[in-house]
Amino acid sequence: MRTPEELRGASKALYYELLMLDATARALSPRTTHEPHVGNAILESFLVHARNLIDFLYLPKGGADDILAGDFFEKHDDWRRLRPKESAALKVAKKKMNKLLAHLTYSRLKTGETDSKWDIMGLRSEIVSRMAVFVDNVAAHIIDTTLADLMCACRHGVSAH
Repeated sequence: MRTPEELRGASKALYYELLMLDATARALSPRTTHEPHVGNAILESFLVHARNLIDFLYLPKGGADDILAGDFFEKHDDWRRLRPKESAALKVAKKKMNKLLAHLTYSRLKTGETDSKWDIMGLRSEIVSRMAVFVDNVAAHIIDTTLADLMCACRHGVSAH
């Protein structure tokens, strides 16, 4: 069981993850242009932060040092009951991230596995909606106010930075 101070500190790490998810999603907007390698770097950053947040929300069990949503509740099962079901889109995206981003795999060589098309705004939306459920249900005194403020901005489509 983590202390309120540890959880407030962890919520600052969540703030950063969510901030970067939002900022990189906006940077990947069809209205923006980048050199190809810069666009790839922004995409990879988005995917790393998306993967971290999906793990935070859905990883059933982490290592002793992993920050999980269930840590913020009296019992991990309380969060499992509250959270929205992990969508098929999130499951597929996470598997694709693992194969194409987080690990060097032979799957990259297979037809279709190197497809670089990602539903950036769809992933952002799904993650933000699930983070909203988290923020709405966690005790306010154990999260840093910056996370709650950022969550409010993300829900309303306001630039987080």
